Amino acid sequence: MSTRLTLALIGAALLLIGVFCPFVTAPIVGSVTLFNTGRGDGVILLVLAVLAATFALLRRPTWNWLTAGAAGGLLAFTTLRMTLSLTGMREAMAIDSNTITAAIGSAFSQSVQISFGLPILILGVILLGVSAALKPAPTEPAQPTPRAGVLLPILGAALLIGGSTAGAVQGQSERVAAVNKAKTEAAERAAEERRRQEEAAAAEAARQEEEARRIAAEEAETAAKQQAVNQLTLDNWDWVVGDYSRDLDGTITNNSERTINYVEVRFDLLDEGGSKLGEASDIVESLAPGETWKFSAGVYDDDVSRARLSGVSGRADDY
Repeated sequence: MSTRLTLALIGAALLLIGVFCPFVTAPIVGSVTLFNTGRGDGVILLVLAVLAATFALLRRPTWNWLTAGAAGGLLAFTTLRMTLSLTGMREAMAIDSNTITAAIGSAFSQSVQISFGLPILILGVILLGVSAALKPAPTEPAQPTPRAGVLLPILGAALLIGGSTAGAVQGQSERVAAVNKAKTEAAERAAEERRRQEEAAAAEAARQEEEARRIAAEEAETAAKQQAVNQLTLDNWDWVVGDYSRDLDGTITNNSERTINYVEVRFDLLDEGGSKLGEASDIVESLAPGETWKFSAGVYDDDVSRARLSGVSGRADDY
């Protein structure tokens, strides 16, 4: 058996073996071969390996320009597409504003590694190409015409270049799509976060405004109540002497528009020297607007000679 036929058979065998060897390794999923990717790449390589072996056994290894070019183009397509897609995944994860998600995705994408299946397949393609390029031995059957001998390498190169170009184009397209999607999602998340912050700020502003209105209303109500109490007027008061006691009698009028509750009048009781001996007071439960109250504060200490007004108070609120 000639060298070129041996190389062709070895190359075909390497393609057969490489299809079932780990092509990439990734976390969780483990090793992935081209045969179980679900895309049909492994099946196509198996068909090409069988064709390459058939050409070798038929002593037509020159035709392996086609199988080598097709297998090389398919490998280039798959490898370039996968590499660019992973690059796009890493770039998309870098755009992700969620630090934890980005870190997990980046770690996953960086953990995806090319395994030994790819070098075996590449070696098989190289051996098929070398077997097709070697000059035939004198004992081999008639080879393709010179025109076919030129056309076959060109077709093989076209298949290789076409597969590489298609893989690069599709991989770049997937990379750009992943990055653009990540940018769009990041912009949407940023817009949603801005909207949420604006809603929170608006809600807080509304709450503060409502709180300010409530405080202002309470302050206004407190001022109005105090103003109503301030409109209590002590019209006149004097001593009234009874059989057993002396009283401080007088009248207080509610000049406000509110009912004043627990209206109380207080007097300081003094001796002849002006020293305070005690207090006298009277209280009424409520005093309606415009109502006049006649009070009588009893004085029971005989040492009291004078009195002075201490104050008039009340509460302008409900019971």
